[in-house]
Amino acid sequence: MIEEELINLFPFIVGIAVVILALVLSYILYWKPRVDLPLQGERLIGEVSMWLPRGFGVLEGAMTTGRTTMERHWTDLIQNEGDENLRKIWSDNRDFVLQYARVFAIKSGAEKKILLFDVNPEDQKFMDVDKEGVFHLHGVQDARSVGEWDGFEYIGLKLNPETQAFSELETKAMTTALLNVKFLRDAATNKEKEHHLEERLDDKTRAHELTLKDLAETNSKLDRCQNALARHPLTQAKELKVKGDIKETVKSLFWSTPWQLATALIGYFIAPHLITWLKLELYPPEITYFTAFITALGFFIIPIGKKLLGRWL
Repeated sequence: MIEEELINLFPFIVGIAVVILALVLSYILYWKPRVDLPLQGERLIGEVSMWLPRGFGVLEGAMTTGRTTMERHWTDLIQNEGDENLRKIWSDNRDFVLQYARVFAIKSGAEKKILLFDVNPEDQKFMDVDKEGVFHLHGVQDARSVGEWDGFEYIGLKLNPETQAFSELETKAMTTALLNVKFLRDAATNKEKEHHLEERLDDKTRAHELTLKDLAETNSKLDRCQNALARHPLTQAKELKVKGDIKETVKSLFWSTPWQLATALIGYFIAPHLITWLKLELYPPEITYFTAFITALGFFIIPIGKKLLGRWL
């Protein structure tokens, strides 16, 4: 019975073993080389081995191109730069580096390096492949490093079939190119952050200006309301007056009050003095007419004044 059960399970055991073997091979041959790439999104050249002078020794690992990554960083830097003169400088630096040097990247063990070659290392006279599929790069005559930054070491390499080190002018040019590439990523990242911060600042500035404008309009309306309330407080009931007919108007003019009678008497008594003061030559009945006019004027002076000056009283 046990033997029959083992025979029945044998196909499943074989299937599981085949799946595990396939996963291991896929990881080793496909996934691991790509996970271990020094730069993502670049073209994989393969497993490359090279010997570097000046004490660097053997460098071996997965090697990719690096131009696409650097061009992307330069594009971000130039597009987010607001100063036209600086945009021109970044553009000139990009053209210089990409024309002078070929950018590649390699991961050797746990170390990642950006390599700048003075000529194309994929040229067949510099690179060949062995039976195991490893590419061997020959002709590295000189190497210059500008140190590590952001997880990468930046090395400039001179390729030549014959023994020949960097000249003084070539050393300066390669060092300049290496330094441009070394800080390019941080420069692009910081410039993009700066650009976004400037946009946020502009948005907040516009919002602040709109708020100040709305506040000014609100304060203006408040001042007008306060002035209106000072003239007509809401706590006092406003007397509603209905516009009357001719009878009401005449009644308002002739409705005598003690003050109207007093001003009429004053007019009656000062009329003779006005004749003398104004040096008028009047004779009866003109004196009587003038006295009556002044008396009537004194009687109506209060209601007429209220009609004319009531807005300011």
